[in-house]
Amino acid sequence: MPAPGTVAMGWSMAAQPGQRLEHRIGPAQLLLSELLALPAAGLEERMTVELDANAALELAPAPMCARCGRPAWGADCPFCSRSSLQRRRERVDLPDPVDRVAAPTTSRESLLADAAHGLRPAEQLVAAHLLAEVDDLGLLAEPVSVVAARLGVPVGALQRVIDVLRASGSPGICAPGLAERLRLQVSALAEVGVVPHEVFALVEHGLGHLVDGSAEDVATVCGLGPDEVCSALGWIRARVEADLFVRDDAAASGVVDIVVRWEEDRLVLDVAPGPWSGLRVAESYRAATGDPRVDEDIARARRFIDGISRRASTMLRVAQVVLARQSRRIVEGPRAHLPLLRRDVAEEIGVHESTVSRAVAGKHLLLPSGETVAFGALFGAARGVQHCLCDLVACETVPQSDVELMNALAERGHRIARRTVAKYRAVLGIPPQRLR
Repeated sequence: MPAPGTVAMGWSMAAQPGQRLEHRIGPAQLLLSELLALPAAGLEERMTVELDANAALELAPAPMCARCGRPAWGADCPFCSRSSLQRRRERVDLPDPVDRVAAPTTSRESLLADAAHGLRPAEQLVAAHLLAEVDDLGLLAEPVSVVAARLGVPVGALQRVIDVLRASGSPGICAPGLAERLRLQVSALAEVGVVPHEVFALVEHGLGHLVDGSAEDVATVCGLGPDEVCSALGWIRARVEADLFVRDDAAASGVVDIVVRWEEDRLVLDVAPGPWSGLRVAESYRAATGDPRVDEDIARARRFIDGISRRASTMLRVAQVVLARQSRRIVEGPRAHLPLLRRDVAEEIGVHESTVSRAVAGKHLLLPSGETVAFGALFGAARGVQHCLCDLVACETVPQSDVELMNALAERGHRIARRTVAKYRAVLGIPPQRLR
Protein backbone atom coordinates (compact mmCIF):
# COMPACT_ATOMS: atom_id res chain seq x y z
CA MET A 1 0.00 0.00 0.00
CA PRO A 2 1.39 3.45 -0.83
CA ALA A 3 1.85 5.89 2.00
CA PRO A 4 -0.92 8.42 2.57
CA GLY A 5 -0.48 11.51 0.34
CA THR A 6 1.54 9.72 -2.33
CA VAL A 7 0.53 8.69 -5.83
CA ALA A 8 1.10 5.17 -7.10
CA MET A 9 3.20 5.07 -10.32
CA GLY A 10 3.37 2.15 -12.74
CA TRP A 11 3.41 1.02 -16.38
CA SER A 12 0.54 -0.70 -18.15
CA MET A 13 1.24 -3.17 -20.97
CA ALA A 14 -2.41 -3.49 -22.00
CA ALA A 15 -3.05 -3.36 -25.77
CA GLN A 16 -5.03 -0.34 -26.96
CA PRO A 17 -7.01 -1.01 -30.15
CA GLY A 18 -7.07 1.82 -32.71
CA GLN A 19 -7.25 2.64 -36.40
CA ARG A 20 -4.65 4.33 -38.58
CA LEU A 21 -4.82 5.23 -42.27
CA GLU A 22 -1.75 4.47 -44.36
CA HIS A 23 -1.15 5.28 -48.01
CA ARG A 24 0.80 2.52 -49.67
CA ILE A 25 1.94 2.59 -53.29
CA GLY A 26 0.79 -0.53 -55.10
CA PRO A 27 2.23 -2.23 -58.20
CA ALA A 28 -0.12 -0.35 -60.55
CA GLN A 29 1.02 3.06 -59.26
CA LEU A 30 4.69 2.06 -59.44
CA LEU A 31 4.20 0.86 -63.00
CA LEU A 32 2.47 4.12 -63.98
CA SER A 33 5.36 6.16 -62.56
CA GLU A 34 7.80 4.07 -64.61
CA LEU A 35 5.82 4.24 -67.86
CA LEU A 36 4.98 7.94 -67.55
CA ALA A 37 8.66 8.88 -67.47
CA LEU A 38 9.34 7.03 -70.74
CA PRO A 39 9.22 8.79 -74.12
CA ALA A 40 7.75 6.89 -77.05
CA ALA A 41 11.04 5.21 -78.03
CA GLY A 42 11.64 4.07 -74.45
CA LEU A 43 8.08 2.83 -74.12
CA GLU A 44 8.52 0.64 -77.20
CA GLU A 45 11.63 -0.92 -75.66
CA ARG A 46 9.81 -1.48 -72.36
CA MET A 47 6.91 -3.12 -74.24
CA THR A 48 9.34 -5.53 -75.93
CA VAL A 49 10.74 -6.56 -72.54
CA GLU A 50 7.24 -7.14 -71.19
CA LEU A 51 6.18 -9.21 -74.22
CA ASP A 52 9.24 -11.44 -73.76
CA ALA A 53 8.55 -11.86 -70.04
CA ASN A 54 4.81 -12.56 -70.15
CA ALA A 55 3.24 -15.02 -72.58
CA ALA A 56 -0.25 -13.76 -71.65
CA LEU A 57 0.51 -10.47 -73.41
CA GLU A 58 0.47 -10.29 -77.20
CA LEU A 59 0.63 -7.63 -79.91
CA ALA A 60 -2.22 -7.46 -82.41
CA PRO A 61 -1.33 -6.67 -86.04
CA ALA A 62 -1.96 -3.04 -86.94
CA PRO A 63 -3.91 -1.98 -90.07
CA MET A 64 -2.24 0.59 -92.30
CA CYS A 65 -3.60 4.12 -92.77
CA ALA A 66 -4.94 4.43 -96.31
CA ARG A 67 -3.90 8.11 -96.53
CA CYS A 68 -0.33 8.18 -95.22
CA GLY A 69 0.66 4.51 -95.12
CA ARG A 70 1.61 4.58 -91.42
CA PRO A 71 0.38 1.88 -89.03
CA ALA A 72 -3.04 2.99 -87.78
CA TRP A 73 -3.61 1.76 -84.24
CA GLY A 74 -6.54 4.08 -83.60
CA ALA A 75 -9.82 4.91 -85.34
CA ASP A 76 -8.24 7.92 -87.05
CA CYS A 77 -4.61 8.66 -87.84
CA PRO A 78 -3.63 11.89 -86.01
CA PHE A 79 -0.78 12.53 -88.42
CA CYS A 80 -2.96 13.00 -91.48
CA SER A 81 -6.51 13.67 -90.27
CA ARG A 82 -8.68 15.28 -92.92
CA SER A 83 -9.17 18.47 -90.92
CA SER A 84 -5.42 18.88 -90.47
CA LEU A 85 -4.79 18.26 -94.16
CA GLN A 86 -7.47 20.77 -95.15
CA ARG A 87 -6.03 23.38 -92.83
CA ARG A 88 -2.59 22.68 -94.24
CA ARG A 89 -3.83 23.21 -97.80
CA GLU A 90 -5.23 26.58 -96.74
CA ARG A 91 -1.83 27.55 -95.32
CA VAL A 92 0.34 26.75 -98.29
CA ASP A 93 3.38 28.33 -96.66
CA LEU A 94 3.57 25.64 -93.99
CA PRO A 95 5.66 22.50 -94.52
CA ASP A 96 4.07 19.07 -94.34
CA PRO A 97 5.12 16.72 -91.52
CA VAL A 98 6.24 13.59 -93.32
CA ASP A 99 7.30 11.38 -90.42
CA ARG A 100 6.88 10.74 -86.72
CA VAL A 101 10.60 11.12 -86.13
CA ALA A 102 11.67 14.49 -84.76
CA ALA A 103 13.87 16.64 -86.95
CA PRO A 104 17.54 16.23 -85.98
CA THR A 105 17.94 19.76 -84.65
CA THR A 106 20.46 20.30 -81.88
CA SER A 107 19.72 22.53 -78.90
CA ARG A 108 22.32 25.00 -80.18
CA GLU A 109 20.46 25.24 -83.50
CA SER A 110 17.12 25.58 -81.70
CA LEU A 111 18.44 28.40 -79.54
CA LEU A 112 19.87 30.19 -82.58
CA ALA A 113 16.53 29.85 -84.39
CA ASP A 114 14.66 31.28 -81.39
CA ALA A 115 17.08 34.18 -81.05
CA ALA A 116 17.02 35.02 -84.78
CA HIS A 117 13.81 37.04 -84.32
CA GLY A 118 15.71 39.62 -82.28
CA LEU A 119 18.96 39.69 -84.25
CA ARG A 120 20.02 41.39 -87.44
CA PRO A 121 21.63 39.14 -90.11
CA ALA A 122 25.17 40.15 -89.13
CA GLU A 123 24.35 39.54 -85.46
CA GLN A 124 23.02 36.07 -86.29
CA LEU A 125 26.48 35.16 -87.61
CA VAL A 126 28.03 36.39 -84.37
CA ALA A 127 25.50 34.35 -82.37
CA ALA A 128 26.38 31.25 -84.39
CA HIS A 129 30.07 31.76 -83.58
CA LEU A 130 29.27 32.16 -79.87
CA LEU A 131 27.15 29.00 -79.73
CA ALA A 132 29.91 27.07 -81.49
CA GLU A 133 32.44 28.23 -78.88
CA VAL A 134 30.53 27.55 -75.64
CA ASP A 135 30.96 24.17 -73.97
CA ASP A 136 28.20 21.75 -73.00
CA LEU A 137 27.53 23.81 -69.87
CA GLY A 138 27.00 26.93 -72.00
CA LEU A 139 30.17 28.61 -70.67
CA LEU A 140 32.67 30.74 -72.59
CA ALA A 141 36.32 29.77 -72.15
CA GLU A 142 37.51 33.37 -72.70
CA PRO A 143 36.32 36.79 -71.49
CA VAL A 144 33.80 38.62 -73.68
CA SER A 145 36.40 41.28 -74.54
CA VAL A 146 38.79 38.62 -75.91
CA VAL A 147 36.05 36.96 -77.96
CA ALA A 148 34.92 40.35 -79.32
CA ALA A 149 38.47 41.21 -80.42
CA ARG A 150 38.87 37.86 -82.12
CA LEU A 151 35.56 38.24 -83.98
CA GLY A 152 36.28 41.87 -84.85
CA VAL A 153 33.13 43.32 -83.26
CA PRO A 154 32.70 45.92 -80.51
CA VAL A 155 32.26 44.56 -76.99
CA GLY A 156 28.90 46.30 -76.70
CA ALA A 157 27.63 44.67 -79.90
CA LEU A 158 28.76 41.23 -78.72
CA GLN A 159 27.10 41.77 -75.35
CA ARG A 160 23.83 42.66 -77.09
CA VAL A 161 23.92 39.34 -78.97
CA ILE A 162 24.54 37.54 -75.67
CA ASP A 163 21.61 39.38 -74.08
CA VAL A 164 19.30 38.26 -76.91
CA LEU A 165 20.46 34.65 -76.56
CA ARG A 166 19.76 34.80 -72.83
CA ALA A 167 16.34 36.34 -73.37
CA SER A 168 15.52 33.56 -75.84
CA GLY A 169 15.21 30.96 -73.12
CA SER A 170 18.78 30.33 -71.98
CA PRO A 171 19.60 32.90 -69.26
CA GLY A 172 22.94 31.36 -68.31
CA ILE A 173 24.41 31.12 -71.81
CA CYS A 174 27.89 32.59 -72.45
CA ALA A 175 28.62 33.08 -68.75
CA PRO A 176 32.35 33.18 -67.83
CA GLY A 177 31.91 30.55 -65.12
CA LEU A 178 29.41 28.23 -63.48
CA ALA A 179 28.81 30.55 -60.51
CA GLU A 180 27.83 33.43 -62.79
CA ARG A 181 25.66 31.09 -64.86
CA LEU A 182 23.76 30.02 -61.74
CA ARG A 183 23.27 33.66 -60.72
CA LEU A 184 21.78 34.46 -64.13
CA GLN A 185 19.49 31.43 -64.05
CA VAL A 186 18.23 32.13 -60.55
CA SER A 187 17.59 35.77 -61.47
CA ALA A 188 15.53 34.60 -64.46
CA LEU A 189 13.49 32.29 -62.21
CA ALA A 190 12.86 35.20 -59.84
CA GLU A 191 11.05 37.02 -62.67
CA VAL A 192 8.37 34.31 -62.87
CA GLY A 193 8.15 33.05 -59.29
CA VAL A 194 9.27 33.42 -55.70
CA VAL A 195 12.88 32.49 -54.97
CA PRO A 196 13.73 31.73 -51.30
CA HIS A 197 16.04 34.23 -49.66
CA GLU A 198 18.59 31.54 -48.82
CA VAL A 199 18.98 30.76 -52.54
CA PHE A 200 19.85 34.39 -53.29
CA ALA A 201 22.29 34.44 -50.37
CA LEU A 202 23.99 31.27 -51.61
CA VAL A 203 24.38 32.35 -55.26
CA GLU A 204 25.60 35.83 -54.27
CA HIS A 205 28.16 34.87 -51.63
CA GLY A 206 28.67 31.14 -51.24
CA LEU A 207 29.12 29.50 -54.63
CA GLY A 208 32.86 30.05 -54.69
CA HIS A 209 33.22 28.15 -51.40
CA LEU A 210 31.19 25.08 -52.36
CA VAL A 211 34.12 23.22 -53.91
CA ASP A 212 36.83 23.79 -51.31
CA GLY A 213 34.86 24.66 -48.19
CA SER A 214 32.68 22.63 -45.86
CA ALA A 215 28.94 23.18 -45.41
CA GLU A 216 29.72 25.11 -42.21
CA ASP A 217 32.14 27.41 -44.08
CA VAL A 218 29.58 28.11 -46.78
CA ALA A 219 26.90 28.77 -44.18
CA THR A 220 29.15 31.24 -42.35
CA VAL A 221 30.01 33.17 -45.52
CA CYS A 222 26.35 33.37 -46.59
CA GLY A 223 25.00 34.19 -43.15
CA LEU A 224 22.85 31.05 -43.24
CA GLY A 225 22.47 27.93 -41.16
CA PRO A 226 23.69 24.55 -42.49
CA ASP A 227 20.08 23.43 -42.97
CA GLU A 228 19.34 26.55 -45.02
CA VAL A 229 22.37 25.85 -47.24
CA CYS A 230 21.12 22.30 -47.87
CA SER A 231 17.63 23.63 -48.59
CA ALA A 232 18.99 26.20 -51.06
CA LEU A 233 21.08 23.58 -52.85
CA GLY A 234 18.06 21.29 -53.11
CA TRP A 235 15.97 24.14 -54.56
CA ILE A 236 18.65 24.89 -57.18
CA ARG A 237 19.05 21.23 -58.17
CA ALA A 238 15.28 20.86 -58.63
CA ARG A 239 14.77 23.99 -60.73
CA VAL A 240 18.02 24.97 -62.45
CA GLU A 241 19.11 23.00 -65.49
CA ALA A 242 22.49 21.42 -64.85
CA ASP A 243 23.62 21.34 -68.48
CA LEU A 244 22.46 22.97 -71.67
CA PHE A 245 23.72 20.94 -74.60
CA VAL A 246 24.97 17.47 -73.62
CA ARG A 247 21.60 15.78 -74.32
CA ASP A 248 21.58 16.79 -78.01
CA ASP A 249 22.26 13.27 -79.30
CA ALA A 250 19.31 11.81 -77.39
CA ALA A 251 16.96 14.60 -78.39
CA ALA A 252 17.89 14.46 -82.07
CA SER A 253 16.29 11.09 -82.65
CA GLY A 254 13.26 11.58 -80.42
CA VAL A 255 9.91 10.24 -81.56
CA VAL A 256 6.78 12.38 -81.44
CA ASP A 257 4.66 11.65 -78.36
CA ILE A 258 1.83 14.17 -78.81
CA VAL A 259 0.30 15.58 -81.99
CA VAL A 260 -1.26 19.05 -81.97
CA ARG A 261 -3.59 19.54 -84.94
CA TRP A 262 -6.40 21.69 -86.20
CA GLU A 263 -9.97 20.39 -85.81
CA GLU A 264 -12.19 22.86 -87.65
CA ASP A 265 -11.09 26.17 -86.08
CA ARG A 266 -9.58 24.91 -82.84
CA LEU A 267 -6.45 23.13 -81.74
CA VAL A 268 -6.84 19.60 -80.44
CA LEU A 269 -4.42 17.08 -78.98
CA ASP A 270 -3.79 13.41 -79.62
CA VAL A 271 -1.33 11.17 -77.83
CA ALA A 272 0.57 9.63 -80.73
CA PRO A 273 -0.26 5.92 -81.05
CA GLY A 274 2.43 3.29 -81.25
CA PRO A 275 2.85 -0.48 -81.27
CA TRP A 276 1.81 -0.55 -77.60
CA SER A 277 -1.67 0.55 -78.74
CA GLY A 278 -2.18 -2.97 -80.11
CA LEU A 279 -1.38 -4.83 -76.88
CA ARG A 280 -3.99 -7.31 -75.64
CA VAL A 281 -4.36 -10.40 -73.50
CA ALA A 282 -3.77 -13.47 -75.65
CA GLU A 283 -6.96 -15.31 -76.65
CA SER A 284 -5.67 -18.65 -75.34
CA TYR A 285 -5.12 -17.07 -71.92
CA ARG A 286 -8.50 -15.33 -71.88
CA ALA A 287 -10.14 -18.70 -72.51
CA ALA A 288 -8.33 -20.12 -69.46
CA THR A 289 -9.35 -17.31 -67.08
CA GLY A 290 -9.96 -18.77 -63.64
CA ASP A 291 -7.14 -21.27 -63.90
CA PRO A 292 -4.73 -20.45 -61.05
CA ARG A 293 -1.80 -21.43 -63.28
CA VAL A 294 -2.43 -18.47 -65.65
CA ASP A 295 -4.36 -15.95 -63.56
CA GLU A 296 -1.19 -14.23 -62.33
CA ASP A 297 0.10 -13.75 -65.89
CA ILE A 298 -3.29 -12.44 -67.04
CA ALA A 299 -3.40 -9.96 -64.16
CA ARG A 300 0.12 -8.77 -65.00
CA ALA A 301 -0.80 -8.33 -68.69
CA ARG A 302 -3.94 -6.36 -67.85
CA ARG A 303 -2.01 -4.21 -65.39
CA PHE A 304 0.54 -3.35 -68.10
CA ILE A 305 -2.17 -2.49 -70.65
CA ASP A 306 -3.97 -0.35 -68.05
CA GLY A 307 -0.69 1.37 -67.17
CA ILE A 308 -0.15 2.38 -70.79
CA SER A 309 -3.72 3.71 -70.96
CA ARG A 310 -3.25 5.73 -67.76
CA ARG A 311 0.09 7.03 -69.08
CA ALA A 312 -1.68 8.38 -72.18
CA SER A 313 -4.51 9.99 -70.18
CA THR A 314 -2.07 11.67 -67.76
CA MET A 315 0.05 13.03 -70.61
CA LEU A 316 -3.11 14.29 -72.28
CA ARG A 317 -4.31 16.10 -69.13
CA VAL A 318 -0.93 17.83 -68.77
CA ALA A 319 -0.78 18.71 -72.47
CA GLN A 320 -4.31 20.16 -72.45
CA VAL A 321 -3.36 22.65 -69.72
CA VAL A 322 -0.16 23.56 -71.55
CA LEU A 323 -2.10 23.99 -74.81
CA ALA A 324 -4.56 26.33 -73.10
CA ARG A 325 -1.71 28.42 -71.65
CA GLN A 326 0.60 28.37 -74.68
CA SER A 327 -1.82 28.33 -77.63
CA ARG A 328 -0.36 31.55 -79.03
CA ARG A 329 3.18 30.18 -78.80
CA ILE A 330 2.07 27.05 -80.68
CA VAL A 331 0.44 29.09 -83.44
CA GLU A 332 2.76 32.13 -83.62
CA GLY A 333 6.09 30.61 -82.63
CA PRO A 334 8.61 31.14 -79.80
CA ARG A 335 8.15 34.92 -79.75
CA ALA A 336 4.67 34.40 -78.18
CA HIS A 337 6.00 32.18 -75.36
CA LEU A 338 4.43 32.94 -71.96
CA PRO A 339 5.92 32.08 -68.55
CA LEU A 340 4.78 28.66 -67.35
CA LEU A 341 5.96 26.48 -64.47
CA ARG A 342 5.40 22.77 -63.94
CA ARG A 343 4.08 23.64 -60.50
CA ASP A 344 1.28 25.72 -62.07
CA VAL A 345 0.17 22.82 -64.27
CA ALA A 346 0.34 20.37 -61.35
CA GLU A 347 -1.91 22.59 -59.22
CA GLU A 348 -4.47 22.97 -62.00
CA ILE A 349 -4.92 19.25 -62.63
CA GLY A 350 -4.48 18.23 -58.99
CA VAL A 351 -1.34 16.10 -59.15
CA HIS A 352 2.15 16.29 -57.67
CA GLU A 353 4.73 18.38 -59.54
CA SER A 354 6.85 15.25 -60.05
CA THR A 355 3.99 13.72 -62.06
CA VAL A 356 4.07 16.67 -64.46
CA SER A 357 7.86 16.38 -64.71
CA ARG A 358 7.58 12.70 -65.64
CA ALA A 359 4.88 13.45 -68.23
CA VAL A 360 7.09 16.10 -69.85
CA ALA A 361 10.55 14.53 -69.63
CA GLY A 362 11.97 13.46 -72.98
CA LYS A 363 8.67 13.96 -74.83
CA HIS A 364 8.23 15.72 -78.19
CA LEU A 365 5.24 17.49 -79.75
CA LEU A 366 4.39 17.75 -83.44
CA LEU A 367 2.82 21.19 -84.02
CA PRO A 368 0.37 22.12 -86.80
CA SER A 369 3.17 24.02 -88.57
CA GLY A 370 5.16 20.79 -88.96
CA GLU A 371 7.63 21.91 -86.27
CA THR A 372 8.71 19.31 -83.72
CA VAL A 373 9.50 20.72 -80.29
CA ALA A 374 10.48 19.29 -76.94
CA PHE A 375 7.54 19.32 -74.53
CA GLY A 376 9.76 20.97 -71.93
CA ALA A 377 10.38 23.91 -74.29
CA LEU A 378 6.81 25.10 -73.61
CA PHE A 379 7.71 25.73 -69.96
CA GLY A 380 10.00 28.33 -68.43
CA ALA A 381 10.32 32.08 -68.45
CA ALA A 382 8.86 34.31 -71.11
CA ARG A 383 11.16 35.80 -73.71
CA GLY A 384 12.86 39.03 -72.69
CA VAL A 385 10.71 42.14 -72.63
CA GLN A 386 12.98 44.04 -75.03
CA HIS A 387 12.96 41.10 -77.42
CA CYS A 388 9.15 41.00 -77.32
CA LEU A 389 9.01 44.74 -77.91
CA CYS A 390 11.17 44.33 -81.04
CA ASP A 391 8.85 41.56 -82.27
CA LEU A 392 5.72 43.64 -81.71
CA VAL A 393 7.11 46.61 -83.62
CA ALA A 394 8.48 44.42 -86.42
CA CYS A 395 5.07 42.77 -86.93
CA GLU A 396 2.83 45.83 -86.67
CA THR A 397 0.88 46.85 -89.77
CA VAL A 398 -0.19 50.15 -88.18
CA PRO A 399 2.23 51.89 -85.78
CA GLN A 400 1.10 51.43 -82.17
CA SER A 401 1.30 53.93 -79.36
CA ASP A 402 3.32 53.24 -76.22
CA VAL A 403 0.08 52.46 -74.36
CA GLU A 404 -0.91 49.90 -77.00
CA LEU A 405 2.56 48.36 -76.86
CA MET A 406 2.32 48.26 -73.06
CA ASN A 407 -0.98 46.34 -73.27
CA ALA A 408 0.42 43.94 -75.89
CA LEU A 409 3.46 43.25 -73.71
CA ALA A 410 1.19 42.57 -70.72
CA GLU A 411 -0.62 39.91 -72.76
CA ARG A 412 2.76 38.20 -73.23
CA GLY A 413 3.58 38.19 -69.55
CA HIS A 414 5.54 41.48 -69.32
CA ARG A 415 3.71 43.99 -67.13
CA ILE A 416 5.64 47.26 -67.35
CA ALA A 417 4.68 50.93 -67.27
CA ARG A 418 4.19 53.09 -70.36
CA ARG A 419 7.25 55.18 -69.53
CA THR A 420 9.30 51.95 -69.35
CA VAL A 421 8.11 51.09 -72.85
CA ALA A 422 9.32 54.51 -74.01
CA LYS A 423 12.68 53.95 -72.30
CA TYR A 424 13.15 50.54 -73.94
CA ARG A 425 12.20 52.00 -77.31
CA ALA A 426 14.93 54.57 -76.96
CA VAL A 427 17.48 51.93 -75.94
CA LEU A 428 16.54 49.76 -78.93
CA GLY A 429 16.52 52.69 -81.35
CA ILE A 430 12.78 52.32 -82.15
CA PRO A 431 11.22 55.66 -83.21
CA PRO A 432 7.99 56.90 -81.59
CA GLN A 433 4.62 56.11 -83.17
CA ARG A 434 4.43 59.24 -85.34
CA LEU A 435 7.81 58.52 -86.97
CA ARG A 436 7.34 54.81 -87.70
